[in-house]
Amino acid sequence: MRKTFLCLMVLTVACLISISVAASSSPTASTSGEQQAAAAPASATEVKVGLGIENLDVTGASDSFNIAPDTKVYGWARVRDVAADSAVSIIFKKGDKEVYKKEVTIPSVPYRINAYRTFRSWDAGEWTLSIVGPGAKELASTTFKVEITK
Repeated sequence: MRKTFLCLMVLTVACLISISVAASSSPTASTSGEQQAAAAPASATEVKVGLGIENLDVTGASDSFNIAPDTKVYGWARVRDVAADSAVSIIFKKGDKEVYKKEVTIPSVPYRINAYRTFRSWDAGEWTLSIVGPGAKELASTTFKVEITK
């Protein structure tokens, strides 16, 4: 019984090794691996902009908003690439001008943060939402356009 079990284990390991060697020597496998590495984002932080927050996630996410004056637009992020107890800022910018900034201490990783800004009739234009971590390092950002209807 022991010899049978041992033979099955050796055979299983040999099969797994041959499969992994064949997959790594395949030209299509290495090409797709290189493509995946090239397509991987520089940061693990996700960032979105939307019209609300529900169940810890953004709702109405878009990169363009046609809204009435006095509407709140929410910035949302899932921060993954900072240490626990780090300070992270969520920043709304219009052009190069910082318009609103909220600093949050991240108690654990991953952690979701959000902030909102109420857009007035004069706030139409191109905006950027940036997530900035320790050392003023930008973790992620997204741009969005706001049009105000009257």
